[in-house]
Amino acid sequence: MDVGTLRVGDATLQILKYGAGEFRMSGDLRIDGIFRALGGMLSGQFTTTQRDAIAVGRRPFGLIIFNTTTNRYEYNAGTDSTPNWQPLSGVTAHASTHLPGGSDPLNFATGVNLSGTRAAKPSASAANNGLFYFETDWQALWRSNGSSWVRVAHYPRHCTISQFGSLPDFQDGDEVILEASAAQRVKWHMRYNSGSASAYKWEFLGGAPIYSKDDTLIVVTSTSYVLNTPTITIPRAGEYDVDFGSLVVADTFYPYVSLSAYVTPFGPGLSASDSNAAEVVTVTQDRAGWNTSRNARVTFTSAGAVQLAYRATTTQEVEFSRREISITPVSIG
Repeated sequence: MDVGTLRVGDATLQILKYGAGEFRMSGDLRIDGIFRALGGMLSGQFTTTQRDAIAVGRRPFGLIIFNTTTNRYEYNAGTDSTPNWQPLSGVTAHASTHLPGGSDPLNFATGVNLSGTRAAKPSASAANNGLFYFETDWQALWRSNGSSWVRVAHYPRHCTISQFGSLPDFQDGDEVILEASAAQRVKWHMRYNSGSASAYKWEFLGGAPIYSKDDTLIVVTSTSYVLNTPTITIPRAGEYDVDFGSLVVADTFYPYVSLSAYVTPFGPGLSASDSNAAEVVTVTQDRAGWNTSRNARVTFTSAGAVQLAYRATTTQEVEFSRREISITPVSIG
């Protein structure tokens, strides 16, 4: 056996050479001065292929190398017979590219991005079991259970009326904050429910009504309905609760008056005929002023304007003032 001895510094230190490429030390080694003189320590450099080809007997636990494939220091955390190469602690040059703002977005082991649009989300499978996926278009976080995606959390998507008509890939549980009236700054919180018995699947969760009023006085003598202000706009087809009313004053005792809400143009369930109007029941009152109002649930098959209509049931003069109307959605499409 080729055995040599090299003494460095301390007389008790011995570096023994055992054959080619293997050294063993005994005693205390002070190498800080040597490293300062040499400019540092250089570990053996291997590609991943070369590292895995290191022969049994030459890759003991704790062996440190520099992997030129991954551009990092690695050590054997396993055994000589079954090595387990692990990176040393710290962020390597390659790993830093995966950090926020890096050039290489962090990917799941299967190569699936952790975020993207709903359309780009892969089918749930055993390969991505446990994967979290954030939908950038619907602001929703999902987790794969190996067979389906389970919604973990979400934030309602904000949209205007025009954007609402082209929402992509919506599904049960999706929520939107809909700007129903920009002029009145009214927003409606809606949630999609495909199982709803209504033909309109976006259900109202909360928000203010759209409201309109006119305090001017109008005088009606006609026994047929007369359209007049206020007018309000239905932003989307759907089912709505319509509230409307007026302060009424008559010149004679016991007048008969009616108040109705109409769609312009008239839609299903509402037409120019009295029988189809969302009509306040005919009332009998004395000449003092009184308030009359009505709530009706109405289905509108398209967007459009809703306008109040007024009539007297005799030719006597009837005054309407403080006229108002509001709409609140039940469900829309």
